[in-house]
Amino acid sequence: MPISGPVRPERRQAGFTLVELMVVLAVLALAATVVILSIPSGSARITDEADRLAARIAALRDLAIIEGRPMAIVISPSGYGFERRARAGWELLPGRGFTRHDWPSGVRLIQPARGAPLRIAFDPVGMTSARTILAIGDGVVTARLTVTATGEVMRGE
Repeated sequence: MPISGPVRPERRQAGFTLVELMVVLAVLALAATVVILSIPSGSARITDEADRLAARIAALRDLAIIEGRPMAIVISPSGYGFERRARAGWELLPGRGFTRHDWPSGVRLIQPARGAPLRIAFDPVGMTSARTILAIGDGVVTARLTVTATGEVMRGE
């Protein structure tokens, strides 16, 4: 008969080890981070809208110079649209990039805070009559645009 050491009772694993629990928590934290980073924030929406508006104003200025005729953007509490000067007065500007744009849900014009639409007109050399400051926001985040008298468009000024 072979001689062996003391007989040990078999240990049953009744739960998870600390290392296994830490790995699961790390995976859950990583998944939560991915979800949180993929949700668009309010500031990103306002920033994107301000960038879009600044780009369209700059393009309108360039078009006024190229065509050698006055162009304008009309900004109202509900959105903005583009116009050009014709013999009969101001008319809507045709073209896909210059269609009327309504503010997205939750975004509103903060400055200037008047009810009447604001017209920023560019003359044939790309200048405006005065410096204009615009602000759009959602009540929490605000983005500012400045259109100088020379027609330059600046964000955050």
